[in-house]
Amino acid sequence: MDVPIVSRDGAVVGVLEVRRKPGGAAFEDGKGREPIAFLGDNIQDFPAMKQSLRDEPESAFEPFGKRFFVLPNPMYGSWQQTPPR
Repeated sequence: MDVPIVSRDGAVVGVLEVRRKPGGAAFEDGKGREPIAFLGDNIQDFPAMKQSLRDEPESAFEPFGKRFFVLPNPMYGSWQQTPPR
């Protein structure tokens, strides 16, 4: 995915490619930055998250709405292999 880099005055100063890795995201330029938020349509778009999250206590959902933001996509996703309850 491409991530716009924005200066304090709101100007886009560049774009970085980000690749998901098992431990989270990494910027391709090798500089030490941490994403301030993640946006995805699938639980696996978020660092260290899997469908099994639904079996975790409420506290496991803490990052959602603060650092993790979901735009649902009902057409496809890892949820398709998860049996309904």
